[in-house]
Amino acid sequence: PPAGAGDLGDERLAGLATAAVRAAEAATRMADAASCVPDGHRADVEDALAALGDLVAIEHEADDLERAAIAAALAADAAPARVVATIACARRIEDATDRLTRAGHLMRLHVIGDLGAQGRAMARG
Repeated sequence: PPAGAGDLGDERLAGLATAAVRAAEAATRMADAASCVPDGHRADVEDALAALGDLVAIEHEADDLERAAIAAALAADAAPARVVATIACARRIEDATDRLTRAGHLMRLHVIGDLGAQGRAMARG
């Protein structure tokens, strides 16, 4: 059903979806930079870790936006089906940001592993 007067659920979901897109962009930046780390470019390491920082910040923002979307859905004078749908959408979108952040942490391990391998190779001469 369409949103009724005072129903901010769609607006809150749109903000959450925008955060999820930003998280996907940060994860993509990180993956791109992390894939270049084996080539030995320090800037790629810095770019990868900066993208992870952005990703973590966006994920925390998404947590807040999810709570706001759920609160808006519960506060609205909306049909129960609309409330349930809004809550389900908010949870799924926020879950996507959680998963992107987990992927970012795995990429961080890849970056650190590559740095360690580079350091060992340099030490061997």
